[in-house]
Amino acid sequence: MEKTKTRQNLKTFYAGMKYGKYELARRIADRCGVSLNTACYWMRGNGKPGKETYYKVLAEETGIPEEDLFNRELNHDN
Repeated sequence: MEKTKTRQNLKTFYAGMKYGKYELARRIADRCGVSLNTACYWMRGNGKPGKETYYKVLAEETGIPEEDLFNRELNHDN
């Protein structure tokens, strides 16, 4: 039986990471040409990127579909 993957947004994904948060944020910052603080800001769900290309990078790095990255309905802390 195939296990179904629970949908999650970027905030929930990042909060659930036990290891590698810094490395992931650093890769995103480097790929987007933004500061580490900006990448962490996005990852914590405090703001959204201003460019469409940044959404693509976030989706590629996390495996989260672009439409789910900032979908508040997927917050697990509601």
